[in-house]
Amino acid sequence: MSEEARLKAENAELRAQLQEAEDTLSAIRSGEVDALVVGSQVYTLESADASSNRLRKDVLAQMEDAVLACDEAGHVIYLNPAAEARYGTSSSAALGRIWTDLFEERWANAEDRRKAAEELEKSGVSRRHTLQVTRAGAQIHVETTISRLNDANGLPIGYLSVIRDVTDRERIEAALRESRAHLRFMLDSAAVGDWDFDLSTFEVRHSLRHDQCFGYSEPVAQWNPGIFFAHVHPEDREVIKARFEAVLETQSDWHFECRVVWPDKSIHWIEVHGAIYRNGGQPAHMLGTIVDVTGRKSVEEALRSADRSKDEFLATLAHELRNPLAPIRNALEIMGLTREPQTLDSARHIIERQLGQMIHLVDDLLDISRITQGKIELRPDRVDMLTVLQNAVETSRPLIESRRHELSLRLPPAESLTLRADSTRLVQVIANLLNNAAKYTPEGGRIVLGARREAGHAVVTVEDSGLGIPATMLPRVFDMFAQVDRSLERSQGGLGIGLALVKKLVEMHGGSVQAESEGENRGSRFTIRVPTIAASAGSAQVRQRPDDVLPYAGTRVLIVDDNVDSASSLATMFELLGCRAAMAHDGLAAVREVETFVPDLAVLDIGLPGISGHEAARRIRQLAAGRTLLLVAVSGWGQEADRKRSIEAGFDHHLVKPVDIEALKAMLPRRAANNVHRLDRGVSGR
Repeated sequence: MSEEARLKAENAELRAQLQEAEDTLSAIRSGEVDALVVGSQVYTLESADASSNRLRKDVLAQMEDAVLACDEAGHVIYLNPAAEARYGTSSSAALGRIWTDLFEERWANAEDRRKAAEELEKSGVSRRHTLQVTRAGAQIHVETTISRLNDANGLPIGYLSVIRDVTDRERIEAALRESRAHLRFMLDSAAVGDWDFDLSTFEVRHSLRHDQCFGYSEPVAQWNPGIFFAHVHPEDREVIKARFEAVLETQSDWHFECRVVWPDKSIHWIEVHGAIYRNGGQPAHMLGTIVDVTGRKSVEEALRSADRSKDEFLATLAHELRNPLAPIRNALEIMGLTREPQTLDSARHIIERQLGQMIHLVDDLLDISRITQGKIELRPDRVDMLTVLQNAVETSRPLIESRRHELSLRLPPAESLTLRADSTRLVQVIANLLNNAAKYTPEGGRIVLGARREAGHAVVTVEDSGLGIPATMLPRVFDMFAQVDRSLERSQGGLGIGLALVKKLVEMHGGSVQAESEGENRGSRFTIRVPTIAASAGSAQVRQRPDDVLPYAGTRVLIVDDNVDSASSLATMFELLGCRAAMAHDGLAAVREVETFVPDLAVLDIGLPGISGHEAARRIRQLAAGRTLLLVAVSGWGQEADRKRSIEAGFDHHLVKPVDIEALKAMLPRRAANNVHRLDRGVSGR
């Protein structure tokens, strides 16, 4: 047979097969066949006749879900119109093709895929949730139900898939999951628990954070209103129950704070918000949040306490400052009315005592402020505790004697209590405790000052037979502005900062302080413990020789103050000590006076007309006469920053008004001695 004849025969055969296929498709489309035989395979939708087949076709055509039928090998034998539209092909075009040509099926994980295959194999039906990616690239979330197709003899011949597009639902559910995740994150971040109270069953769905507000670290299996009220503090329970019943009756929102008792018997505070949600117009649920607000309540109480303390402190401060002002005014009136020496001397002593009291109050305020801000520095040295105690007794003796108290001392040998400490601050500590005992002990009482060595510490006790300390006050006795009794009839004076100052200074020395009392009117005992160091043979203080201290005579002092009365009174005081004094009343005059007067000591007010005391000090230091001059700044400002500015300007010291005369007098001998030694060196150098 020629090649042309062979090709014509093949063409005729193909045309016959094509015609057969078209006839078959026509029969399928018209519903005139119940089965299709391809080789040895029979494809059927189990129709009994053409009319039922057409009915089934009409039903499948109207379904919104895609319907796909395949043989056991996965060849497509049917697509309904919804499937044709979804996968972009016709049923006839897809007939006989593998279903994977229509779309790719993606699983969340291999385990889900394995379980679905097992389910189909065992029961003949499988339901799965997958992502389909079509040939056009569309991604569709679907829920698919696959059923096995059997022939008339019950033998499997293929599978029927009903595929529902759930992309919109999945998007909504994903948004809902994200919203819930955000809500959970925000609730957890804010430490907020949530709950859902079913009003029909009285059951409560609750989060772990909800349970933690009641002291549980693990989830509680059951929860209901009865369990909730069992946790509410007995003193709050009836009020909260009444509120709950009112909310159910009025169907209004719920908001309250109350105390709850945890399983360990500790008491905590919670804040609860709730709102009723309706279903079909009827109240169905109450949803709410719960927060543990114990910390906030503690802070609020601390703020209220601090506010009360502040108000009490300001009232006490005003009272304490007015107390010395009254006798000072009276003394000034007396001094203006008489020239009798004894009366004038008595008035002067009154002013000195009351002024000292005011200075003491201000000094305490400044000290406690500096310590609180960490701006105070200790000047530690080898210290004899016996000397510290003796100096403290001398400081407090006038107050003790004025109240006619009996003071007993129980002191050890000095060498057994050697410390490395700031002697001035330790004297301040002991004196504050002695003053406290004297003030709060009725006249004619007993005070005992004792000291001993114990486990590497110097232990100092101050006991009294006074008013005592109530048990409720003991934990707060060292708090700022705390006073045992603030009633005016029992007020003993003071701002309530003395013991706070004691505690801070002792702790700065690495020690501790403790207060004890058996109750009101049964006295009190304060005990401080400060670390000791080993005493050395050379630790005894070297006494100064009398000729080491030169007299004040010949010492030249310049007083610079725009307040003429202040300058003249201070100059008079120095002249009475044997000094030669000069005055200036502005900054420029001070500079000129240093050049002409050549003083050994210059005391400059900072707030001067013309140029300030700081600028005057800088100019004075540039003069030949000002290079070795002792410069002392005087100011009403005494913070660390003020002292630093004075030192940077060239001052040697910064004193706070009113000036401590003893401090100035202590500077004079050293300055005079330095002048003499400087002159001696000058002579020997010629």
